[in-house]
Amino acid sequence: MNIAETILSTGDDTAVAMFYRDTAITYRELRQAVGRLAGSLLARGHVKGDRIGLWSENSPFFVVSYLATIRAGLVAVPFPTDLCQDTFEKIVGDAGIREMFVSKRFFNPLRPWAEKAGVTLLAEPGLEQMTGEAARPMPEIDA
Repeated sequence: MNIAETILSTGDDTAVAMFYRDTAITYRELRQAVGRLAGSLLARGHVKGDRIGLWSENSPFFVVSYLATIRAGLVAVPFPTDLCQDTFEKIVGDAGIREMFVSKRFFNPLRPWAEKAGVTLLAEPGLEQMTGEAARPMPEIDA
């Protein structure tokens, strides 16, 4: 069992795994999103130990991408979002990154760097696509 499996096995299906802005995401939704994305990485031909970059602000996309990468037996390589191009290219080259998850906010600015470095960018889907359900409002918390 890897750390992603340990984290995902802790909550009841209907328990809230994370809050993001005004949305609550349950453990069931998180498990499903991580499972789909991990399967997608393996279907893309990745094998145990491959390194997958991750360029995103803190968000459900970051959490799902990170956990899915680990769940698939791959190595997640998160990038600080304030890097310069030279540092990006060095990390990509040293780590042997072929693909990386990128949030919507950073996709277009990062595209020229990725093309130059030979890295395929995997764009952030919408929250509904990640969880497979319509985003639900965050529940009220009793004080």
